[in-house]
Amino acid sequence: MGLAAIGKSVAVALVATLIAVPFTVTADDTSGEAQRMEALESRLMALEDELKATRSALESSEEMRKSGVAPADVEAGSGLDSFLSGLQIGGYVEASYIYNWNNPEQGTGTDGVGGQPGVSPQPHFQFNRNHNTFELDAVKFEIGKPASEPGTAGFQVDLLFGANNHILCGEGLYEDTAEDATEFTVTENADDGVCIQEAYVSYNWDGYEINFGKFETLLGYEVIDAPYNNHVSHGVLFTWSIPLVHNGVLVKGNLTEQIGFAAGVTNGFNNITDHGDNKGVLGQLSFEDGPLRIAASVFV
Repeated sequence: MGLAAIGKSVAVALVATLIAVPFTVTADDTSGEAQRMEALESRLMALEDELKATRSALESSEEMRKSGVAPADVEAGSGLDSFLSGLQIGGYVEASYIYNWNNPEQGTGTDGVGGQPGVSPQPHFQFNRNHNTFELDAVKFEIGKPASEPGTAGFQVDLLFGANNHILCGEGLYEDTAEDATEFTVTENADDGVCIQEAYVSYNWDGYEINFGKFETLLGYEVIDAPYNNHVSHGVLFTWSIPLVHNGVLVKGNLTEQIGFAAGVTNGFNNITDHGDNKGVLGQLSFEDGPLRIAASVFV
């Protein structure tokens, strides 16, 4: 006898046994057995309903999977969970030792601010101004949430500690008078305090990102953060030819898949507040194709 035949025989035997059970009880137990059978029947009907609901949910999920539509979450998370899920956190620690073979003395040379006499022995350096000195240049903390999708909002905050914070946000960058220049020193309390390198809010309007606040300039190949450059020290053009940061509004996006643009209005460059009534205009046009990227930037 085959397995199928054996299975059918067992099933028939079980059914026959279940049918025969009610007729083998005594008359006294008939009432109680009937109640138990009704309870069992109700339970079986409830289980059948649950199986139907489960089968229906599985079929619906399979149809959504085939159509490419993601099923909705069973239970939506809180607003805080949604906010934290998109956060991007980063940063770096940078230290250096700079030695100048001309062996200049501290307190000589120019400080790089308008070419006035000052204390820095290395006038051609934006950062790393001290000679024969170990320095904790930067401890950088970055937190943000990109506005990557249309209709979403985001932000970016970059905090800078260390010697570079004093140069970037202290007298070395924002004061431009001879009197202040002669008082500037990078050796005294150089790693105290914190510099807000960037702080802006953003909104994605139909694929175009709008940033409002303090942001780094579009000009130049080098950037403030030395680990993102090919070398630790910055070039002469970085020090003398371009701004570092702007305060204002910046709009950027793509004209085509390969051509991007950016345009903004700012208070000027390297200044938190506007020193006059005129505003600066910042712009960029870029082309990108695989590893190739070409950009032309302007500030007037």
